[in-house]
This record gives sequence, C-alpha cells and structure tokens, in this order.
Amino acid sequence: MFENISIRGRIAYGICCLENFILSRNYPKSEWKILFDNLWTIHEMPYVDCLLDKYVELFPACVLEFPQYDEDWEYVDESTFNQLYTLYSKCPAQNEVTEILETIHEIGCVYVYSSTSPPAPLSLAVVNDELIPLMKKLNVVLPNVKHFQQFSIHERNCWGEGMSRDMINIPFRACCHYANGTIFAAIFRQSRRVSHRVLEGRK
Repeated sequence: MFENISIRGRIAYGICCLENFILSRNYPKSEWKILFDNLWTIHEMPYVDCLLDKYVELFPACVLEFPQYDEDWEYVDESTFNQLYTLYSKCPAQNEVTEILETIHEIGCVYVYSSTSPPAPLSLAVVNDELIPLMKKLNVVLPNVKHFQQFSIHERNCWGEGMSRDMINIPFRACCHYANGTIFAAIFRQSRRVSHRVLEGRK
C-alpha cells in the first residue's frame, strides 16, 4: 500500500496520524498548532538529516529535560520552546505522543546516512510494522493512503519532493476508517544533534 510512496510522503502520513491522535483525545487543535507547524517543514529543510534532527528537538523528553531555554538549541527558538514546554507539561498523553513522534522520525532515519532503492524496504517496514500497529493499539483514525500516492518513491533517491500540508487534500478527521476496522531525555546535553545517539540506541 505504501510501496510507491516516497519516504517524505510516509513521514507526512505519520504526521497526519499524529494529528488524528490529538483529535481523538479531544485536545484543542489550536494548542497543538505550534508542534504541527514545526513538523510540516518537510518542504523547507534543504537536508533530510537537518529535518530529522529538528524532529528530535520536538520530542517531549527533549523539551521537558530543560526547564529553561538556552542557546544550545539548534532548530527550536525560545518562543517555540516555551510553547512546547507548556503544552507537554499539561499533556496526559506524553508517552503516546513521544511514541508516535519517534516512529515518524524512524521512517526517515533508517536511510538518513545510507542510500536505498524503491521501495525503500526499511522505511516501508517502519510504516507497516510499527506505525500502523501503533495506530491500531491507540484506536486512532487512519488517513486515507490515496492522498499520499502523489509523492513518488521514484523521485530524489526515494526521498521524493518536499511538500506542505496544503498539498494533502484532507482536513482533520476526513479519513476513511478507524484503525481497529470500525467506521466512524537525558539525551541531548552533550550535543543537541541527538538524533545520532537516538539512532545508536535503536539499533
């Protein structure tokens, strides 16, 4: 189902899954806008490793590890940090948000320092064997995969072109089915580019 979708397209699918998780818990979309605005920078970041490093800086464990902002943050500015700190501090689903964000990150990081060819099988396995089962466990709406088929695995060495949220023509909750089939940080101090440490820990 995801074989012909680019790695960036798979990351976008994961972000939409997170959007649907937030809505499934009845959290106000406006409060989470700061997170999603930063996740949807797929089209802005010129290098994929920078994008994935930025994602790590958005992890709840990374943000909550430091009660105050300092200049060591590479991608997150002070205003964003403060908003995320407040958001995560009062979120009862920190663990679930973290698990989804880590899975989104892993979709890309399996190939960030290596080459691949279609269908980028390691990335594909993360979607099929980790992301989809996680959504099933959380009983979260799955985005309709047809909206992501425009992002071809045959472009830019499987990474595909960058995209914005506007290119995915589905609003929140305009999904076809629920995942269960029913209708309806101590990391980060030595180096802020902690994705390398995260990758080592997940191997």
